[in-house]
Amino acid sequence: APVRDYGGGNTYDYGYCTWYVKNRRGASLPNGLGNANTWYSRAAGLGMSVGSEPRAGAVGTTTRGSLGHVVYVESVNGDGTINISEMNYKGFGVQSSRTASASEFVYIY
Repeated sequence: APVRDYGGGNTYDYGYCTWYVKNRRGASLPNGLGNANTWYSRAAGLGMSVGSEPRAGAVGTTTRGSLGHVVYVESVNGDGTINISEMNYKGFGVQSSRTASASEFVYIY
């Protein structure tokens, strides 16, 4: 299925994980998904593809923590881990990268 164009403008607040992931995905990801902990359910509600299999370019989401967290999947490794980039994990407005277990997240494609 073709990727829908939701517009490239980023209305998420700068410095947060949500802003960073929208910036990475651009027009293929809508604004208005709320805090990170509501992204998965709201994306599914919009008809976006979601699931538990990691893919490069997907958004990883978790509801852990008070507001959840979202990450950008850079690549998928053969050992069940993923390489991710994110913002506001090591500090507010700080962009960082790490390897994480793929099962920590569910995904928006």
